Amino acid sequence: MNSLNRSTSRCGVSLIELIVVMSAASVILSLSAGLIHRVMHAETAARSLVNIERTSLRLATILRRDANAATTAITDTAQLADGVFLRLESSAGSSIEYRREGQIIHRSGFDRDRIVSREQFAFAAELEVQVTTETSQLILVTITSRGRAMDSDPDDPVQQAKSLAVDLQVVAALQRDGQ
Repeated sequence: MNSLNRSTSRCGVSLIELIVVMSAASVILSLSAGLIHRVMHAETAARSLVNIERTSLRLATILRRDANAATTAITDTAQLADGVFLRLESSAGSSIEYRREGQIIHRSGFDRDRIVSREQFAFAAELEVQVTTETSQLILVTITSRGRAMDSDPDDPVQQAKSLAVDLQVVAALQRDGQ
């Protein structure tokens, strides 16, 4: 009778059951790892786009504010230093210069000849800047970059950021604050 009770009661799991459970768990982990990788890739691309948009909005807001406070705008490259594409001057003798160096736009504020403020606006790709005066009181600043094709690794965040194009147009009126 004692041997009969031993054969009908089990105290553990069989090796087959353990292998089936482990196989199911490994399939679930493999699928979820691929999903997590795709989600992280999408998040990196979204972050790059948000950074470009935030930098563009910040630049547009500050450029418009500076132009509204200025009395004159100099856009002629013959009158400006190397790399400077716009100089805004006020009646109080202060001025603000915008200069492009590759992927970065520098804003420098001057009080006579002394630098009083500096700011940088960094983008991921090489920029092209064009400034035109629509009227004597209205300037148009166009900042563009062509997104580069991704070279090799589409999962590389640096490659993703450089593949995004920038197309920013800022229209600003001079002496708007003084009216």
